[in-house]
Amino acid sequence: MPQLERTRWLKYFFMVWVIFLLTTPLWLTQKIQTLALNQDLKKQEKSFSSWTWPW
Repeated sequence: MPQLERTRWLKYFFMVWVIFLLTTPLWLTQKIQTLALNQDLKKQEKSFSSWTWPW
């Protein structure tokens, strides 16, 4: 594998990794928020203090 191809591959890999790192927290928070909403709607009759965070 030539040096030029390797650096190009590394650059693409780095770009994908950065995008992944940026999008994953957003996706996770969105998923946790929807889970919390669903749990809250299910346990509406119960007191809010009984509900705990998923982590």
